[in-house]
Amino acid sequence: MIHSKGWVHGDVRPANIFLGDDGRVRLAGLGQKRATTPESMSLEQSFYVAPEVAVGGVADAKSDIYSLSLTLLELVTGSVPFASDTVASTLAARVDALLPVSADLGPIAAPLERAARPAPEDRSSALEFGQALAAIAGKLPLPEPIETLQAKRFEEVIEQREQERTGELQRPVIDEAAAVDKPVTVVSTPTGVTIADDTGSQPLVIASPTEVKRHRTVWMIGVLIAVTVAGVLAFQTLFTTSHVVPDVAGMQQAEALNVLAPFKWNVVVTAQRSEGSAAGTVLGTDPEAGADLAEGSTLTMFVSEGEPLATLPDLTGVPEADAIAQLITETLV
Repeated sequence: MIHSKGWVHGDVRPANIFLGDDGRVRLAGLGQKRATTPESMSLEQSFYVAPEVAVGGVADAKSDIYSLSLTLLELVTGSVPFASDTVASTLAARVDALLPVSADLGPIAAPLERAARPAPEDRSSALEFGQALAAIAGKLPLPEPIETLQAKRFEEVIEQREQERTGELQRPVIDEAAAVDKPVTVVSTPTGVTIADDTGSQPLVIASPTEVKRHRTVWMIGVLIAVTVAGVLAFQTLFTTSHVVPDVAGMQQAEALNVLAPFKWNVVVTAQRSEGSAAGTVLGTDPEAGADLAEGSTLTMFVSEGEPLATLPDLTGVPEADAIAQLITETLV
């Protein structure tokens, strides 16, 4: 809304976001003067600043989207990416850096990653970001209700209680003349009836209606649990969604994780050394690209640690010139 009016907030962060009594989220601080240089901003402000602002640029609508993405990521994970002990190091860490979004976040990972790309022109607009979040909302588990304190006058509570009354309390009238001591016969409730036949065999115990009802209830609960478990297992077996494994070889690790995030796989990163590959480059996956893999399954992604380590030859007692020549021959220097 504010972007369509030509406004820019410039300081989107948790300290400026509030949840009202009506359950609506509100953004405070619009129109205030902002600290836009590393020397003037606080450490907390630097946690959410966009890269273009970190290098001295002017905040715009895309800067707000970047800050909102980091705020939402903190809301989900509990930590802010690129955060450091000083303003300068915090700002420097995000310049030209992709947002480290874990595949464990599921379908929300892709919208967050796009909204916080290093280049402003590559980011989502406010409308696109909102539409993306709305599209994946149905795929996310519903959160537990949050208890909030609401301002409510004590008089309103009293008034509500008065309105809930159905009438005055009627006390019973006791006739003292009729209240004489009389013997009372107490009959215990039988738990069952015992019947003995004429043959002298063991007596037959017939359960009382209460016991029959209790056993029937337990039996029905057991059947209900069994049917529920069977239904869940059948649903998981018949309706588990599968996806084709994309080709992420050659991508950087963070980029590949963002590509794999929407498929709801358990991605396990395994480091390997490979000749001719740069550190951080994806070498391949298991299962390989093109294979079908069900949601919730494990996908192993192999990431390069760099060139293979060479074995140093034993040069003990070798003259210096000969040792250097041998190292050059084996491309170790």
